Amino acid sequence: MRIERDAENTFTLAARPTLSPSRWLLRFVHATEEGVYQLCIAEAIANTGRPVQLTFTEVDASPDPQDAEVTLSPGQWNLYVYEQTTTSLNWTLADRLVFEQLIQVVGAAIPPPDPTNPCGGGGDCPYDGVINVNGVPSGTFGPFDPCEDNELTVNITFS
Repeated sequence: MRIERDAENTFTLAARPTLSPSRWLLRFVHATEEGVYQLCIAEAIANTGRPVQLTFTEVDASPDPQDAEVTLSPGQWNLYVYEQTTTSLNWTLADRLVFEQLIQVVGAAIPPPDPTNPCGGGGDCPYDGVINVNGVPSGTFGPFDPCEDNELTVNITFS
């Protein structure tokens, strides 16, 4: 199954509700990164005697699991669907596991985080550079800010 990032996703379970009321807990477990998972209570469209259609939304950040939202990075995830009577996000207390499948999350990657500022975002960030000549330290220059473009011009005069 393919899941689109930053979109509403719908799929049909080959299962019928057996509880009243039926709530559907989705647990997404990253296939290669141990301990990485997301949970949500899916929106369900179900009629008695018919398979259940579930809907959830993949969002970029700050998901609300009670509102059927998760944040998933691109790649492979294991999807587990549990039927339960509560909106609890604890799958170990769910009444029954009804579905499991390996899924592929596709779409734009989560943007990389901003580079870390070695100055900590502060104003003054003095660093001294070392001048090496033929591998021998011969002086320093600075202070300079590594977060800014810095230029050093060296003129060598032979005598």
